[in-house]
Amino acid sequence: MSRALLLFHLRVGSRLALRALLPVVAAAGGGMFFLGDDFFVSFSRLIFGKGSQGGSGSLLALAALGAAATAAPRVCRGLGGWMRHLPIEGRAQRRAALLAIAVAQAPLFLGGAAFSWVATGFAHLLGAFLVDLAGLLVCAPAAALVVMPAERPWAARPLALAAAFAAVSGG
Repeated sequence: MSRALLLFHLRVGSRLALRALLPVVAAAGGGMFFLGDDFFVSFSRLIFGKGSQGGSGSLLALAALGAAATAAPRVCRGLGGWMRHLPIEGRAQRRAALLAIAVAQAPLFLGGAAFSWVATGFAHLLGAFLVDLAGLLVCAPAAALVVMPAERPWAARPLALAAAFAAVSGG
């Protein structure tokens, strides 16, 4: 994959993260301000804590799918246009677009990492914290793959959807 193409899509993804998810992050910050620290601790334990059920991570997977669905039309709009004239094969363009959609979910997963950090006793349970981070890192590209245009969506989307949910539902 070309370095210039990779940098282009990383910039696109980061701009989308700032533009599309900034209101969501601001609303979450405002909610935590009004509801206090107890909300943050309780919610982090709900998702990543010891007593959490496997379905608690589904909230993160659904949020990831929503963020990816918001970013995908903006990223994938150019795949069939002027970018086809670049001397880069389509596979590399699709991979770079997948990366851009995954990067656009960065604020969501930084928040998820913060929730995991609190739920694991400020990373005193380092193994659990690293497993949660690995799940978040798998969920982002899996959610991006669910919303990407594909030649055989019936084959790719169910597997990607299962990966997105399985990655964060470790309980």
